[in-house]
Amino acid sequence: MHAVYPIDNCPHLEANFDVQIPLSVKIPSPCNDCQDPTENWICLQCYNIACSRYVNGHQQKHFEETGHCVASSFSDLSVWCYSCESYIRHLTLQPLLRMLSNSKFGSSSSPADEAEAEDDESSDDEWAPKKKAQPKDQESDEESDEEINVDMLKQLMGLSVTKDETPIDTVLGKDVSIESVAKAIKEGKIKNIIVMTGAGISVAAGIPDFRTPGTGLYDNLQKYQLPYPTAVFELDYFRKRPEPFYTLAKELYPGNYKPTLCHYFIKLLHDKGYY
Repeated sequence: MHAVYPIDNCPHLEANFDVQIPLSVKIPSPCNDCQDPTENWICLQCYNIACSRYVNGHQQKHFEETGHCVASSFSDLSVWCYSCESYIRHLTLQPLLRMLSNSKFGSSSSPADEAEAEDDESSDDEWAPKKKAQPKDQESDEESDEEINVDMLKQLMGLSVTKDETPIDTVLGKDVSIESVAKAIKEGKIKNIIVMTGAGISVAAGIPDFRTPGTGLYDNLQKYQLPYPTAVFELDYFRKRPEPFYTLAKELYPGNYKPTLCHYFIKLLHDKGYY
């Protein structure tokens, strides 16, 4: 097995990356030459969109004709330098990659929100949460999210989410509301409970998640002077310069933060034997 390691010292990046990035890019977008929509790259100097070498190679031809050698993939948001013939990474690429990620996967942030977040980054408190303007239709969005979560819960428990199918019998019957789940636990009908969580359950305690733009850990490591944010957790970089990892680990060390209600609830389930 061979691993691919991006280089962090590409000598062509500064001259081939236009830092005046667009607010958004439509992803997927077709190749400007052959109109193929399947596997395209975007030039980071003129933002030309063209297909990869595995389609018709028009981004490669664009490089040969213009000398613009740095491009990013719509597929995995990796960045490639045609002159170095290598994947590259650098802290200056983070705003671009954030924009591409938001364009591809969606973002609730408006341009005004992003500007506010950038202003907040200059604050002395690097872990201070950034204030976001709440969308007018937040209440309806939250209701939609709740409906989606209930449908997912039904699917996980083997219940039909369509009116045309007959629900499968479970300990909850047809009612999979939070109240019904709590009642089943109290009555001893449920013996084993699996909790699926992410880094978000610790945010309320003051511990940042990893990738949220503005407040995430990777967006707030400037004081460590890293070549790129994820370097703080990479063994090769640690061997050369371990100080950033130890400093960060000390800040996040257990005992510096109080558990949230979610943490206490998970521990309660364990103490009562639901595992």
